[in-house]
Amino acid sequence: MTRLDHDSCVCAVCGEVRLHTLVSSSNQLGPPDFDTRPAEMLRGTLLFWVMECLSCGYAAPGIQAADARAIPIVRSPEYQHFRSNPGVREDARRFACYAFLLEKIEQFADAGWAWLHTAWMCDDRDDPDGARHARAEAIRLWKRGKSAGQSFMEKQIEEFALVTDVLRRTGDFDAAREACLEALTLDKIPGPVEDMLRRQLTLIQQKDTAAHSMAELERPQEGKRVTLN
Repeated sequence: MTRLDHDSCVCAVCGEVRLHTLVSSSNQLGPPDFDTRPAEMLRGTLLFWVMECLSCGYAAPGIQAADARAIPIVRSPEYQHFRSNPGVREDARRFACYAFLLEKIEQFADAGWAWLHTAWMCDDRDDPDGARHARAEAIRLWKRGKSAGQSFMEKQIEEFALVTDVLRRTGDFDAAREACLEALTLDKIPGPVEDMLRRQLTLIQQKDTAAHSMAELERPQEGKRVTLN
């Protein structure tokens, strides 16, 4: 069950006070997608993962605080122009603006995640072009982050698995296959991750760019009979 609360928040950049919706609690009714996108009901709270000040445009998970480096960036003409970026749909721009800020302060790994969340918003709004662009930006920033010594997941195999899915969903099948095959050369791959990677090879061969869930890989419990309907 999802619980939403409403609270007055003071923007750390401009001081504007406005009522914002906060996610107090939620749950997942199934396994996530291959790119970690959560199942419902948590998936339905995505819109509230990033706040946006409607006055100055500052975007962050909590606008009550701000990195000192972010304040002049928000006030800059470059950021204010980005707020109206026609390349990102309006209801997903808060995520893209957050990614913009994170990139400017060189938090590249987190910026990549913010772009992936932008892609999820575009998926929900049936905007494949916007989602493709956002995923390409996520890959670009994760690469930049790795060059700067920033990891975007806890384990290397998890990074390869995520990148494989994001590349496949952008339609870059050659790069997705390369990442997938490289992942499969690693040692001690967890069973569910290996299953997902081998499933990815099939999807890549089929040139499938759709979302797929870990639910597809669930194995029957021991002693449970499997039937085909």
